[in-house]
Amino acid sequence: MGRTHSEIAIAELQKRVELCYKNKRKLIVYLQELKQKWVNREITYSEYEDIINTPRDGKTIQEWFDHYDAYIEDCEKRIKQQEKTIKKEKIRPVFLGFIFIF
Repeated sequence: MGRTHSEIAIAELQKRVELCYKNKRKLIVYLQELKQKWVNREITYSEYEDIINTPRDGKTIQEWFDHYDAYIEDCEKRIKQQEKTIKKEKIRPVFLGFIFIF
């Protein structure tokens, strides 16, 4: 039996969540490297702050973290909704079979 629409949707949502976590990890590594440059006096604290607060693709680093967190939360809610749909789809034939027996 093939995968249902809900199962496919869950798999896609899980991929999106993983991509968000991957992007957040990249941001963390970038911030750690940037901080290390400041600690090593390769950049000034002012430059460090400027880099952190300069928007990239329309968002600051903090806004990107907030965006990823909100998107992960939305995907997880949608995954739960799809899981409920799968449970309903599995219960429906059993319930109908039970009704026809009696």
